[in-house]
Amino acid sequence: MKACSYYKIIPELRLVIEYFGGYLSIEDVLETKRQQIKDNYDPTYNFIVDYREARNILDKNELKEYVNFVKQNKEFIGKRKSAIISNSTVSMVTTSIYAMYGRTALPMDIAIVQNLYEAMEWTEIDKSHYKLVYQLLTEYKGNCFD
Repeated sequence: MKACSYYKIIPELRLVIEYFGGYLSIEDVLETKRQQIKDNYDPTYNFIVDYREARNILDKNELKEYVNFVKQNKEFIGKRKSAIISNSTVSMVTTSIYAMYGRTALPMDIAIVQNLYEAMEWTEIDKSHYKLVYQLLTEYKGNCFD
């Protein structure tokens, strides 16, 4: 199963959608962040991160590396809400450790949720946009596991 990472910046919703699947390395995650900064990235946009299909656990050192990467690149830092969708034992371990580090080191509110409805509620995205976000995540998953 290949590593997959996709994102979409939706300026009109002030939202970034991220999808991670397969066996990820820390470099896969960092490269996604590097690409975002080349787009219309705004550090105050809220995030919905779908981590349900990730199949490995990034260790504590890798997660610290990610948090440090974000801290060192000031263009990523902004007050926002991040909802991480995680519903398997594997993804819960990684996302819980990340949330622990991220909450103390970065100016964002992080919630680990189990589904898209909860993620949209946390990030204050009106449910009328559910279909758009759902279709994006479905497309990304399809690209990852086809």
